[in-house]
Amino acid sequence: PDGIFRNAYADRVVYTWRANRFGVRDDIYITQAVLYQTSDIALRYSYLSTRGIIGPAGTYDRPQNTENTVGITNSDNTRWLINTPLVIGIGKSPTAFYQCADAFRGNFTQGAIIGGAAGTWNEIAHIESMVFDSRTANPIWQRIEYDCTGNANNRLVISTRSGNTALPELGGWTGWVAAATVTGSGNTALNSTNRYIQYRVGFERNNTAGALATLSEVRFIHGGISIEEIKANTPNGVSQGQTGIPVEVTIKNFYSNPVDLQSVELTFSLGNHTQVLTGPALPTSIAAGSTISVFFNVDVDANSPVGTATVDARATATVTLPALTFYDGDAQS
Repeated sequence: PDGIFRNAYADRVVYTWRANRFGVRDDIYITQAVLYQTSDIALRYSYLSTRGIIGPAGTYDRPQNTENTVGITNSDNTRWLINTPLVIGIGKSPTAFYQCADAFRGNFTQGAIIGGAAGTWNEIAHIESMVFDSRTANPIWQRIEYDCTGNANNRLVISTRSGNTALPELGGWTGWVAAATVTGSGNTALNSTNRYIQYRVGFERNNTAGALATLSEVRFIHGGISIEEIKANTPNGVSQGQTGIPVEVTIKNFYSNPVDLQSVELTFSLGNHTQVLTGPALPTSIAAGSTISVFFNVDVDANSPVGTATVDARATATVTLPALTFYDGDAQS
């Protein structure tokens, strides 16, 4: 049946709308708003027709991707929560997630802090970042920097986790590790050498007094080496038995200090090859933030399998103090 349905749970209240677009009885849509105890808001579209997203607008109402409002206003019917245009496609159920702390300032009755009396720290909201990719096999995440404000009653708890798979759900990740509890901007040292990393910021209060903590920006600083590019001047391809094919490998040092490039090796997806490093001699130093080119001559075996081969590379570099080893196993291009 059409209507608005309310379901209350221990940690959230759910409102579900099932209706047709005003004046268009055969254009049904279903939306759902979830208000969490933490003050987060999730807006879900169980069903939203193409006309409800992009129109045409018709006589009575306007589609979601024209106005971009999500049906939540600051109690004045003018200041609306705005959503980016929704993705359209068969089998897609777009979801928007909004995180807010004290989002309805001035429109609520302030009560006791949930979880304890004044003086007890409680998380009232949190943010989890996207997953950041260092684009190298074992970087060193040197530090996390944060621009934020807080006070005696409002603070931020900054945590990180890292892993060697693209998503935590794929396994191989650490648990959340608290990096710092802060009330102002700063930075905290890290020591992870996993390829991927993510941060979480919890907003905590121990009293209803004082302005809520704010977070403006978070930055990761990391170091390592990156194989930036491999170039082979072979516009017409190569053939069995061909010799002296020049290959150039460009490697960048994005660590904060010089590194010693210890090894570079070409790899091939197909065929039998002989490679000779022609310069520079290794080990060789790469200054912080600088790049270096390493050159090879490649010979193709006379009986090498025929087909399309991709040339890649791997490299290692070291730092003496502190003792670090960086490795990259594939090129960016």
